Amino acid sequence: MQRRSATLEGFKIIFRRPSCAFAEIAWRWSLGFSGAILATFALIEYLNTLPVTADDQLLFRSRQPALIGRALQHILHGSGGRLAEAAFVLAAAYAVAWIFIGSIGRDITLRALLADLRGAASDIGDRTSLRLVSLMGLHATRIATLLSALVAAIAAVTLVSAASSARHPSTLAAVLITVFIVAVPACLLANWVLSLASIFVVSETKSAFGAILAAAVLCRDHFFGILAASFWFGLARLTFFFILVIAVTFALALFAVLPPVLVVLIVFLLALCYFAVADCLYIGRLAAYFSIADGQDIIAAQPSSPEPHVFIPSTPRILEPRGIDPDELILSDLAQT
Repeated sequence: MQRRSATLEGFKIIFRRPSCAFAEIAWRWSLGFSGAILATFALIEYLNTLPVTADDQLLFRSRQPALIGRALQHILHGSGGRLAEAAFVLAAAYAVAWIFIGSIGRDITLRALLADLRGAASDIGDRTSLRLVSLMGLHATRIATLLSALVAAIAAVTLVSAASSARHPSTLAAVLITVFIVAVPACLLANWVLSLASIFVVSETKSAFGAILAAAVLCRDHFFGILAASFWFGLARLTFFFILVIAVTFALALFAVLPPVLVVLIVFLLALCYFAVADCLYIGRLAAYFSIADGQDIIAAQPSSPEPHVFIPSTPRILEPRGIDPDELILSDLAQT
């Protein structure tokens, strides 16, 4: 028997099964680009509804910041409601699309990972509808958790802002510190647990709440293994992020040499590289969690060698004496006549 690192198994599967990473990139980027396109068209339509008078155009031509700001204030006056309505509709539509498309994409990638790790796709089962319903429940719970944290933060800031006075301005600062130190990490932790629970939906076809319970049990029983996998994949992502920041800094320094459009294109491509590597590392981290859940990080099975045969001499059986029959002729001391 030999111990095997789940973190190393996660890094290996990125290169052994690049199709899993490509599938993750495909559904994430398609959903992201669709949302960006919808937001762009919504912004264009919103800008088309803004009235611009001749006086506003005259203020824009003055090139004075104060006059331009006054023109923008006049143009945007009374349009905040329409912008809020459009943002609400777009956010709701994007959330619904993310629940459905994200559930399908997550089911595909996790099934491929599980088939590679266990070596047989037949072990996954064929209850696709149950898995998709559970994954949709997890995705809906993640959205509800995010909205709850956002509403709680806004409510806390609003209430304390109304109750605070000029004499005690530190109250608002205390609430902001509490929100960003307690609420934000708690929301991130809940989102991480819900994403971890998805592996139990695919591997064991659990319900949404059953998968959350299984994820909590996994964190309790294999805390250090989960922590090690999260640390190394997080460190890899952070390292690549700093490398990309340095590359973007050099690219922005080329504004005086290269055309601005080319520099913006380079920065955009560097950002895409970062997101691609981040998605690949996310797949590797899920594979590491799969290995920990299957117990492969504790003991990896190997062909066991046959045990040496030890000869144990058998104990001779002691025969119990039977009773003597006095009528036996061979034992009689009397002569036969």
